[in-house]
Amino acid sequence: MSLPPECSLEATPLPVCFAQAQAAYHWVDGSSLGGADPALQQRVADGLAFAEKAAELVSSLSVFSANEELEDINTGDLKYLLLPFLRAELILRIQPEEAAGCHDVRLKHLRHAAALLEAFLRDLEARRALRAEARAGWEEACADKPLDAAASRTLKKPGPEVPLEP
Repeated sequence: MSLPPECSLEATPLPVCFAQAQAAYHWVDGSSLGGADPALQQRVADGLAFAEKAAELVSSLSVFSANEELEDINTGDLKYLLLPFLRAELILRIQPEEAAGCHDVRLKHLRHAAALLEAFLRDLEARRALRAEARAGWEEACADKPLDAAASRTLKKPGPEVPLEP
């Protein structure tokens, strides 16, 4: 999984970074190891490093332009649209060490992954890559999403009971 010691992640080309990130995701996703297993966590860390480097390269090489639709994208580059998804999935597999503040770290990872998944869906939508039923489901899910924790608590509070008239 890891590069040989004589190679550095910085010198790794985009296709290799993507392939390594994707291989790590598939390995982790298919693994029967427990979430906190050191081998699994190492694979998650390696995959995430490759995915983040690949995302950095996609941006610096301007692989996609903001106004490109799906049909305009080079077929060989389509796979790079998956990078936010791969990054989010690997971030969701990170198990913080049990210590004070581990819940804060986990929450930070969850928020980061949610932002990446939302960016992934927005990018697909902007490129007209979502079918109508997928777009409708996503819009419905976003419409139901409370803006913040206080709004969520307000929605959960039952209103005052109004007696029924006989």
